[in-house]
Amino acid sequence: FREPRHPHPSLPFPAVVMEWYFQLALSVFIYNALGMLWFSPGFLGEWWSQKAFGKPISHIDKQPGATKDMTYGIAYGTIGAIISFSIMQTTFEHLDFVKDAGSGAAAGLIASFVANANWATPFPFERRPIDLFFIHASYHAAAYPIAGAIFGHFGN
Repeated sequence: FREPRHPHPSLPFPAVVMEWYFQLALSVFIYNALGMLWFSPGFLGEWWSQKAFGKPISHIDKQPGATKDMTYGIAYGTIGAIISFSIMQTTFEHLDFVKDAGSGAAAGLIASFVANANWATPFPFERRPIDLFFIHASYHAAAYPIAGAIFGHFGN
């Protein structure tokens, strides 16, 4: 571990803080955009819907309360991304090997494996299909390296 680096020594402190929030906001935005694509009917949405609810996504969207459920899902996903990416971003500031976008992406992939190992625990106990876990795990395995690349790129 090393002392946290100051990304731009010439910037005053408020600018550094704004840069930190910009990195976080950009990574959370891309995380949510990727999630909307990942779980869309054109990509894995139909398969996910069948595994999670036992019916096509087109039937779920028409049920009462679907808009409210989607709003809650986006809100909780955003809050979760802010928390996990804040931890990841702060951790990356102290790691010697996160020096650029590539090493940040590699560290993000490692972070996704750690997160996915934690999220895998309830699946056998809840008797949920393992396919459903792999849909979620592959999404995080794609999203976390993107966030890591953002943190690695801007962190220098």
